[in-house]
Formats: sequence, C-alpha cells, structure tokens
Amino acid sequence: DRPEAASLYRHATALLRSRSGQTVFRHVKPQDRDDEMRNAEDLAQDDQNHADPEVPTRLKSSFDTPGAMLRSLTQRQAYKAIRMIKASTVPIRTDAKVGLDRARYAALQFQDTLPTDEEIWDSMKHQDLPRKIRDFLWLSTHDGQRTGNYFLRMASDQWKACADCRICDVPDTLEHVLLVCDDPTRTQVWDLARQTWQRTRDDWPTIAHGTILASGLISVKDANGRALPGPSRLLRILISEAAHLIWCLNRERVIKYAHDPEWRQPREKVEAAWYGRLNDRLTVDRLGTNRHRYGHRTLDKKLVLQTWKGLIDKEAE
Repeated sequence: DRPEAASLYRHATALLRSRSGQTVFRHVKPQDRDDEMRNAEDLAQDDQNHADPEVPTRLKSSFDTPGAMLRSLTQRQAYKAIRMIKASTVPIRTDAKVGLDRARYAALQFQDTLPTDEEIWDSMKHQDLPRKIRDFLWLSTHDGQRTGNYFLRMASDQWKACADCRICDVPDTLEHVLLVCDDPTRTQVWDLARQTWQRTRDDWPTIAHGTILASGLISVKDANGRALPGPSRLLRILISEAAHLIWCLNRERVIKYAHDPEWRQPREKVEAAWYGRLNDRLTVDRLGTNRHRYGHRTLDKKLVLQTWKGLIDKEAE
C-alpha cells in the first residue's frame, strides 16, 4: 500500500532472512507495551513517514529476493502491483494536480495537517460514498466532467453554445455549476442541505470546490477535538449528495432542455429530489444493519442512529 516505503520493507525482510536463528513474532496489546517497545514503534513510524527513506547497505542476494511467489500470488495482488508500477512511471495530469491541491487545502477546515495525494484518492473510496458519487468525485478531480471545453470540441453549433452558461453568460465550468451559477436550483439545493444540517447542529462549513472533492475527509469534532462519527458521516452525505444532485439537475437543464434556454427546474421537483435522495440513503442504511444478510459488511447500528438522529419524522415512535 506504500510503494515509496517498499525498499524499507524489502530490506527488513532480508535482514530477518539473514539471521541464523528462528524469528518469532508476538502480538503485544498497547496497554502491555513497555517503553522500549513504544520507542521502537515511534522510530518505525518516523522512518515509514519519511519523504525519502534511507535504505541501508545492500545485503547478499541470497537473502534479498524481490518479487512475489507465483504459487501464492492472487489476481488482486498482481493487479495492484501492476497499477503501482504503472503509476510510478506515468506522470500525474496537470488538471489532477490542481484538483488534488484544491482538496488538500480545503481539508484543513476539518483536520490539522495537509493530506497526501494517496489519502485524498483513498477518501474518494470512502464507504459512506456510493459508487455514483465516487465516480463523480474522481472525474471531477481530473477536471473530466462534460462542461465548457468538452462542448467546444463538438462540430454542431447547437452544442458549442453549451460551452457558456446561459444564465450567467460566462464559461461553464464545474466550479461555476456547483458554487457560483445564479441558477435558482443550485441555491435551493445548498439551502436544503444547510437546513437539514441545522436541524441537529449549527456549524455549517464553508463550501468550496475543494470541500466537495475532499468529502471523504470531512470530520466533525467536539469542543475537546474528538471526532464525532455520526455528525461526520451525516455531513459527508449531505455535501456529496448536494453537489451530485446539483450536477445532475444542471446537466438536465443544459442538455435535455438545450432547445429552451428559459427552462428552469420547478422548486417542488428539486425539493422532492433532495428528500428522495436522503430517504434512499436512510433506507440503504436501515437495510445495511441486517447482520444475517451482510455478515462482516454490516453497518454499525449505533453509527446509523447517530447519523440520522434528529432528522427522522416521528423518531420517538
């Protein structure tokens, strides 16, 4: 999972193989560890987090055997290794760098340190984000959504006209669609999301483009700095669902109703779409707590209750 530290793990394995005696590992619970164990753990963590780890002198080739044994290699491990090798040789796209930096600095609103590229990519696969939103965030970080420049490459003048926002008469970008456009639908969805959040808490965050891209890194904390799992999960759901709903409704107006520049989403339809999404998420959560059906993938019932506390009609019943 950490290709940049692979040389350290490889060297440590070679050192263990070079020992003449048998090496035995024993798990020690955190509360039973002495000072020497804690110091060793801190040193190992420091080396692992080092930007450019220093690998000691090389060992004999008989103890250093890189690669993987085919008889124990699974398809998943092989595919993961191939992707790591490919990622190390292919430079990251400029648009992706911009998207990652936006997410990185927006995440400071919820944590004290800047997340790495790997942490940002991993956050887009957060279990609280459904597949459609994971794909939306990944493509948005690469600036690959079908906005202004996409339509400019088309031959038809009708589609080229979609490159500019018909409401604001400016280039149609993803950031404009989600956060700037004067479309009343955009304002209504964010108002609905904020009102939903304020039924339980008052600290609605500042929403920037990077905040949406870093939805999986959102963390709500109490006065003592402790993370609150339920509110954190709810805020991840609200921000990601609101952004995706705005995008879907905007594309419906721009593409499906391209022949009618004055068409707008009815407010009743927008409100129904928002609460429909929340009800769908609540239903998935409720069904996901069935331990007999989902086994180890079952959602924690306590977490689900903490997530939706104060938002369910007739909750006392």
